[in-house]
Amino acid sequence: MNDFKARTGFKDIDNADDPEMFVEYLDKVSSTDAALMYKPRSYDLLETRKGHSILDIGCGTGEDVREIAKLVGGEATVVGLDRSAVMIAAARARTKVEDHSVHFSMGDVHRLSFRDETFNSCRADRTLMHLAEPQLALHEMLRVTKHKGRLVVIEPDWETLVVDSRVPTITRHIVNHRCDRIRNGWVGRKLYSFFKQALLTEVNVETFTMVFTDFKEADLILSLRKAAWQACSAGSISRNETNDWVSELTENAAKGLFFSGLTFYMLSGRKAR
Repeated sequence: MNDFKARTGFKDIDNADDPEMFVEYLDKVSSTDAALMYKPRSYDLLETRKGHSILDIGCGTGEDVREIAKLVGGEATVVGLDRSAVMIAAARARTKVEDHSVHFSMGDVHRLSFRDETFNSCRADRTLMHLAEPQLALHEMLRVTKHKGRLVVIEPDWETLVVDSRVPTITRHIVNHRCDRIRNGWVGRKLYSFFKQALLTEVNVETFTMVFTDFKEADLILSLRKAAWQACSAGSISRNETNDWVSELTENAAKGLFFSGLTFYMLSGRKAR
């Protein structure tokens, strides 16, 4: 898998050389310990009730949509929206025919086709960082949410990416370059101001860190080696420095000493009007 493209190409999955790699990537992320921990918490923050209608933005393969549907019961409607036909096809293929409460739709969160106040709550997980206008997307989510409804958004701040290394200066160049390759690498830290400017009430911030001690897994999800070579191509570091850095991570992995982490912010709030 071209893991670097898997991170930077989410804004245009259907036109990628290998769209299916994005499906594989999401499956891998969803199986991490951190994801298994924070996702149920995000469902709790939606304050789901039997019969509630829920919208999940950037639903991918629909794993979260199906989990939320279990919480709101068969009489409810849970809609997963994604702009990728590949993702929607995968989501529908993985959903049981008898799951009448689950629906998947292609669409652009910047211009949602739903009427005002359609859903009891709305959620977006690792989606805003890929969008052209994340704040506009949040306002659209708010528009289609009912009065007193809940919004939950989870995003990383890519400048919190840490990698243990004996060469701090080179590591800084690489992780900063990694952050800058994300369309909205700072969106995690911006969520609080987005929520407050949107006049949401009961705004709450929770954090969690996705920790990696397996270099292979970290490289797949964080694209560390590819980021190093991209930084080299950009002239931030030399070829020798890149080789030395990648070799150090590989050696640390062989010794069981590899460590990396990325911090996420989970914001929740209530629509006041």
